[in-house]
Amino acid sequence: MLQIALQPTRLTTQMPARTNEFQKLIYLVKHNLANGATVTESRMLIDLIAGDEVEVDVCVEGSIGDDPVKICIECRDRSRKADKNWVHEMKAKHDRLPTNVLVLASSKGFTKKALELARSYGIQTVTLEEVQNDSFPEILLREGRPDHVWFRIEWSSARAPPMHLQKIEPTMLRRINSVTIEGPCSFTVSGLRLRRGKIGSTQLAWGKTVMFGRDAMVVATRDEHGIEKMSINLSDAALASSVPSTGETAEQGQTEYRH
Repeated sequence: MLQIALQPTRLTTQMPARTNEFQKLIYLVKHNLANGATVTESRMLIDLIAGDEVEVDVCVEGSIGDDPVKICIECRDRSRKADKNWVHEMKAKHDRLPTNVLVLASSKGFTKKALELARSYGIQTVTLEEVQNDSFPEILLREGRPDHVWFRIEWSSARAPPMHLQKIEPTMLRRINSVTIEGPCSFTVSGLRLRRGKIGSTQLAWGKTVMFGRDAMVVATRDEHGIEKMSINLSDAALASSVPSTGETAEQGQTEYRH
């Protein structure tokens, strides 16, 4: 059995100052639901006519067969419903970008004329509906304790597609039967005031707190199939890995995510 010891690393990115909480929320929700697609906040795309870089709030990139697909999401967090002028503006913007599907997300919803115009253009609309549901999500009830000082994560090829390690000289592939990642960890308890809502058929709970002296947003989702995931994003940091659904249990003392 081949075991590989990995040294965890942290990636960092710089997000533009104009990123807002609603945009970050949509980004983390889409990250949880991506199913292998790449989700990028504040993605820069090339204007097909002028050749300039244009910022898109959230971009989901994947493929259908051999064809690349870009789903672009524009977010609006205002005190009023989004009107038809914003729909016109976003339609004109993405007519010049390599956008395959355009989604408009408004925290306060859309006016009737804006919805009619979006449908006529083939634009999808998303609205955040806040709800009260004390039972969701169970994933946030998992408890870390100060006596948890070591983590261990195991991967087995019996439960996932096979992986191989390439030897350079002579060239050959060796199948990896298992991977074990372990190391020290620590838990710090921070207060987290949760808000709850729905985006389409996806239930979510989210809140802001401070972790390791840095601002953080925590988002947990439950999709239409009942799969629950949680993502954590620290200020000026790349997205932390999503925690798997609550149906995937862990051994005592094993932590399933880290910063």
